[in-house]
Amino acid sequence: MRYPGESPEDDESAVSRHASLGLLAGLPDIESGGTVALNRANERVGSCFGHPQKPSRACGRVRGTISAIAIATVPSFVRLGVKRKLYPTSYLDGLRGVAAFIVFIDHFTTNWFDPLRRGYGSTDEDHHLAQLPFIRLLFAGRASVAVFFVISGFVLSYRPIKEIRMEKFESLLDTLASSVFRRGLRLYLPVAAGTFISMLAAYWGWYRALPESSTDSLPPDLPTFSEHFWYWRDHTVGVSWPLQDVMPNSPYAPPYNGHLWTIPIEFYGSMVVYVTVLGLSRCQAWIRLLLIGLGALLTLQYERWDICLFLSGILLAETSLISVSSDDFALEYSEKRTGIFGILGSASLACCRFLPTLNYLLLIFSLYLLSYPGEPWPEYETPPGPFHHYLVSWTPPRYIELWFGIERFWTTIGGVIVVFTISKSTNLQRPFTTRLAQYLGDISYALYIVHGPILFTAGTWFMDTYGQATDSWHWGAAFIAGGIMNTVLCVWAADIFWRAVDAKSVGLAKWFAGKCWRTC
Repeated sequence: MRYPGESPEDDESAVSRHASLGLLAGLPDIESGGTVALNRANERVGSCFGHPQKPSRACGRVRGTISAIAIATVPSFVRLGVKRKLYPTSYLDGLRGVAAFIVFIDHFTTNWFDPLRRGYGSTDEDHHLAQLPFIRLLFAGRASVAVFFVISGFVLSYRPIKEIRMEKFESLLDTLASSVFRRGLRLYLPVAAGTFISMLAAYWGWYRALPESSTDSLPPDLPTFSEHFWYWRDHTVGVSWPLQDVMPNSPYAPPYNGHLWTIPIEFYGSMVVYVTVLGLSRCQAWIRLLLIGLGALLTLQYERWDICLFLSGILLAETSLISVSSDDFALEYSEKRTGIFGILGSASLACCRFLPTLNYLLLIFSLYLLSYPGEPWPEYETPPGPFHHYLVSWTPPRYIELWFGIERFWTTIGGVIVVFTISKSTNLQRPFTTRLAQYLGDISYALYIVHGPILFTAGTWFMDTYGQATDSWHWGAAFIAGGIMNTVLCVWAADIFWRAVDAKSVGLAKWFAGKCWRTC
């Protein structure tokens, strides 16, 4: 996939030039007397890569093959392109990309340094700087999942809500019908491709045992390819089955990539978003906001934190589209009216001036909640530490009995607040509209799919080989080197998977919908 403004010809010529230089640099060093051989070699290379000699058909095929391989394997961010066009919700793409990268960091760091699962001061040994609140957000994977779901509710409902507010109900029906029709293909085609590759890695024996403290699972060890294939087929159907019971507190994890337990929840939540928007499309805006808000609170109360996040995303999408400016309202009544209206306008203006400060305070509070260090079963595990211990007593009793229940409750609240604060501040949106953040947004789904198989094949090999040192200095060096290696491999593989599978899945879903759609 190219950045806007790039052309295939530019790609091919650039790759050809680099390939030509690489081949020439790889020729053996020829002593005096070998000048003729060197010239002939240069002629052969030149004839294939753009020198004046007339290229042969074979050389043209070689050049085309090398160019195709280079274009397919060179990460897209290496290729130059013009600055992309940004949209009102582009910052959400960047935020999703950063969250996906944090999930990758979480699965690497906590698997090979178990204390990071616990909070600072939770035991006498847990006094690592990285365990402190806010710092631990760098590897807060479950907090990132909460942010994912809020973003999904926001993005999936943004256009339909916009059409509702513009009273374009016919267009709304087309939008929702298209979204519902394509959603399953968009989510599950990349999952099928990614787990199939993981199945091949399992058959070839590339997976290695994880550390004893790891909570992740590995694919099964089956003797034949056919057994692997049918096992993969059955579970691919299982994870994509639209009528399955989706239980976020005891989720189903595909055996060939357990990290994809969130995808059935994502599909289910997407359908909830579409049905909610359709069902409330004829309501007045304040009634719609009230009902969705009540629904979010009720679902949070009754352990469906996932649905609460999706519904909260709809709320945030609607509030972002409210066109009435409180600043304009305050100025109008403070400058043009007298009496009680002037007093109300001045008070409103003073409140509006305080809103940015309040927004930053809410951001800090949300990041604190997202820093909650959870354990699967609080009654059997270490406490969260002094910074979050008091939150345990404020948690609804039904969440204490759930798998990661206390953490789910507080990160749900934190996830909603953090997306809200970012949506209300252009300054907070700016870091997520940078080229790096937007690129991470592009590859976010691909990175989420590929990082697990890479970590548990190449990552485990590296740590088993170089990370067994007993002294802290050598182990730390191996840990850092392993993080760098896994980051490079995961981003590179995600880039390829994004262009070869993820983007193609989106296009295929649109094409299939176009073939099935009525033209009248």
